Amino acid sequence: MTPPRATWALSFFVTAALSFGLLSYALKTLEVGTAYAVWAGVGAAGTAVLGMIAMGDEVSLPRLISIALILAGVVGLRILA
Repeated sequence: MTPPRATWALSFFVTAALSFGLLSYALKTLEVGTAYAVWAGVGAAGTAVLGMIAMGDEVSLPRLISIALILAGVVGLRILA
């Protein structure tokens, strides 16, 4: 059973506010380019994983490797920043 549209909308606004708040916090210690790349990478990987878990998106080895590469890039940017 799919939750009502209002539930999805509320979930979006809550997570968007949290996401921007965490980006703002990260900008206190990271350069803008690094912070944004980390923010976007974690968001992309998280969305892909959520799609696989909650939305029935295909789970395949190439997708999992791609997500791992995104996360490796995020970690690399953070370590080298």
